[in-house]
Amino acid sequence: MTKLVALGALAALAFGCGSAGGGTATGLKGYVKRGPTMPVCRVGVPCTAPAKGVKLRFSRAGSIVATATTNDRGWYRVAS
Repeated sequence: MTKLVALGALAALAFGCGSAGGGTATGLKGYVKRGPTMPVCRVGVPCTAPAKGVKLRFSRAGSIVATATTNDRGWYRVAS
């Protein structure tokens, strides 16, 4: 679970680093999911679920620069 959350946060950071367009909000937002949620995953049946209430910490050079907690649907947002 820890690895999945870390990978999800890393992916969100990578995808959230695009250039900002005019008039758009800045910050970081993302979705964290957990899985597998069943012993055997099958085609056509979701095998992941939103990671509710996960506390995320974002660091730079060893210092925590932001924190966030996922909502009931697995989404989080860090405003800058």
